[in-house]
Amino acid sequence: MKLFIENKDHKSLFPLFGIILITFFLSIPLLPFWIDLGHDKQVYLYGGMSIYKGNFPYVNFFDHKPPLIYVFVSIIWPLKHWGVFILQGIIKVIAAREIFFAASRLNIKQPLLFSCIFLVLLLCPFILGAGLLTREFTACFIAISLTIVLGKGKYKYFFAGIFAGLIFHTQQEEVLIILPSLCYLIFLDLLHKRGGDLFNEILKRSGFIFCGFALVTLPLLIWIISHNALTAYWQQTFLFNILVYGDNDTWQMKVDKIISVLFHTRYLFFIVPVIFCHLYFMYKNKERKLNAMLLATWITAIITKTFLGGITNSNMPYHYLLSYSTLVTISIMIIIRNINIYYFPFRVPFLPGIILIFLLMWKNSFSRIYNLGQNNKDFSLLLKKFENIRNHDGQLYVMGNASFLALNNELNILAPTKWIYQNHLNNQRIVFDPKNHVLYDILTGLEKNKTLYVIDFYRKKSADQLEFRKKWIAYIEKNYNEEENKENYIIYKRKPLDNQ
Repeated sequence: MKLFIENKDHKSLFPLFGIILITFFLSIPLLPFWIDLGHDKQVYLYGGMSIYKGNFPYVNFFDHKPPLIYVFVSIIWPLKHWGVFILQGIIKVIAAREIFFAASRLNIKQPLLFSCIFLVLLLCPFILGAGLLTREFTACFIAISLTIVLGKGKYKYFFAGIFAGLIFHTQQEEVLIILPSLCYLIFLDLLHKRGGDLFNEILKRSGFIFCGFALVTLPLLIWIISHNALTAYWQQTFLFNILVYGDNDTWQMKVDKIISVLFHTRYLFFIVPVIFCHLYFMYKNKERKLNAMLLATWITAIITKTFLGGITNSNMPYHYLLSYSTLVTISIMIIIRNINIYYFPFRVPFLPGIILIFLLMWKNSFSRIYNLGQNNKDFSLLLKKFENIRNHDGQLYVMGNASFLALNNELNILAPTKWIYQNHLNNQRIVFDPKNHVLYDILTGLEKNKTLYVIDFYRKKSADQLEFRKKWIAYIEKNYNEEENKENYIIYKRKPLDNQ
């Protein structure tokens, strides 16, 4: 990490130990023995298990995310939830450490303060939920990317490209957030150059960034192409997102939603002051280029979240703001630097500031921490019920609730079909599968594997695609007996062959 930014304090181990302790303390709600099931988390865990067993994303299981998250999870799959906890912790520690060194290099007093701010904002349970989210990883990658921009490392252009690649292949649209910083990195200090020298320097810097991006991208593309999955990759990670997550809300409705989300997460109380401060320092000509870059980054981030992400059509949209933890931290860092240099060279109160931010962001999290694990009672009972099919791939299928993919993950069971993520089965998804190919694939998989158990959340939901619903119910009634009928789901067991 010393390559990313130069600093004179890198030999000190105290900041690293402090960051590790703070990360662990704030990560207590994510400990595996009481964490909630989550939704996206179970999909990524399943993807990691599938790759670990020799399968391939987009071909053997469906999801609409880029491939890196599955690769990360497949590496730590033998450790399952503890592996995820350790992986999350390592990435956060690295990001917080780079923030510390960036503040040290900029001669900002109490640099550990900014690592703490970053971790408090990122690990807020009200926003982070059950963890293992793509935006949780990209928030850390964005943090490291911005510290690279603020540094003077020999290879900073190359590393900036690497982290742009990591961001893009973890959560596509998040890469837009760092575009202003990459432009700042390319064009900084070039005003004195003219003609060919200017062009050559721009080309050189852009080339290093491109090479870094290609270092991440090319191996993934080769991997995808070698499995004949390029078409499936395009359809699921790009086309699906355009067709499914597009909506008809007016721009006024989108703006209203984003303001509401920012208010409820308390980010609004950070964003408005830091934007005002950046504007003020630009007006006063205090590090105008740096403040302009951060202001452009904020504008890009807000536009991206409002118009390109799924925040405006999600019931639980708070995790979409995880990258703001990085932007708030870096903005506060530069604002305090400007204040120290140009106005009042005072020491920022450490504990009062951290306590204030902690209480402001974690206010809605205490009740959630208290109730951790309360929603997992049904899961524990089902885990015991299905113990007899542990390690028997194709013998369990969960229809209509990705959270209960946790059963497949805990029992080491691959589903009988690639369609593990069924959010595309409601009215909005008709554009993605108008001819019900998905249903055909599901029923074919159930029949081919003679799947023993089906947990059906779908029949408990309101009707959406009538043709799909009729065919699904007809198949289930012909081939399965109802074993349990719960409030939210029905458990079916396959009939003996002579009764079908």
